[in-house]
Amino acid sequence: MQATKNYNQCFLNICFAYTSRHEISNAVREMAWGVEQGLLDPSDVSESLLDKCLYTCHSPNPDILIRTSGEVRLSDFLLWQTSHSCIVFQPVLWPEYMFWNLCEAILQFQMNQTMLQGRGQTAIKVRALSRN
Repeated sequence: MQATKNYNQCFLNICFAYTSRHEISNAVREMAWGVEQGLLDPSDVSESLLDKCLYTCHSPNPDILIRTSGEVRLSDFLLWQTSHSCIVFQPVLWPEYMFWNLCEAILQFQMNQTMLQGRGQTAIKVRALSRN
């Protein structure tokens, strides 16, 4: 942890016992509490503020989300954060996930990079990473 504490080039978020519905509901409750306490005006409530109230507020939105198991759905997982992410569905189960599965996911991401570049912050990160 000490060796990587200042590292900010890539992030890996692993979420256990997590649902987006709970996360978003919690963020809305926090904003409502702020309004109730007089810390916020109702006009302060915005997408940007909600984004800052999410569990992942200290991490950038993911460029890629990999869904294993062959399921073609998000399962209430990072719904807000992945609105502009490349989502890769793979039939392999997580315990059998191998390096080559990751390579396939990265290839799919690269094939969709042009489309993603037109979409906000993700595009900036993709261009910055491609220069390194």
